[in-house]
Parts: sequence; structure tokens; C-alpha cells
Amino acid sequence: GLDGGYAPSTPTTVLSRTLGIPVWEQQDSQEFWKLLLPEFKLPQLVDLYQGSYEGYIAAIDGSGRERKREEQFLDLSLDVSGGSVSAALEDMFCKPELLSEKEGNGWRPEKDA
Repeated sequence: GLDGGYAPSTPTTVLSRTLGIPVWEQQDSQEFWKLLLPEFKLPQLVDLYQGSYEGYIAAIDGSGRERKREEQFLDLSLDVSGGSVSAALEDMFCKPELLSEKEGNGWRPEKDA
């Protein structure tokens, strides 16, 4: 327990069933948090954890095609094996990334992309 004594673990079966999570399906803490947070129905709590960023794509073929879209997130996975969070953020969000049609990243008007 909190006082340093022994406290038995408590099964989460009832909570999982209430949230509609199959009890046999394993969830890590981030996945569980994403399912649990909306159930609190407290916008202030969601605002505390939720963020957004603007995704931007521009064609380099001279056509002038571009797309901007705001994306919501509850968490961001960053590779900080190099030791610098700011460098990882810069790599992930500030440096251009060349997308290839061969990889399925072509323009898709039906998806406004």
C-alpha cells in the first residue's frame, strides 16, 4: 500500500467490462489511458492531456498542390535514444520527409489528400 505495507493487487475485470474492453485483450498503459480518459467526461482533464499539431504536405513537382490538416493526439512516441528530446521533436516535426507513390503515399483526392 501507500504506507509501505503489503497490499494485494485488485483485478480490473469490472472496470474493463464497464469500458467495453474485452478482459482477455491485453492493453498497455497508453492504450488503456486512451480508452479510460473519455469515460471521465471531464473536458478539463482531456484538455490537460490532449494536444494538436498541424500536418502539412506539399508536392515538389511544381503543381502547387498542398494540404494542411490539424491532427489531435494524446501522446507522442519519440525516439530519444540520442538523448535529446528537442532533437527528436525537430527530426519528427520540422524536417521535410519525402513521400513516395511507390509506398502508397500519392495524392488521393477522394481522401482530400
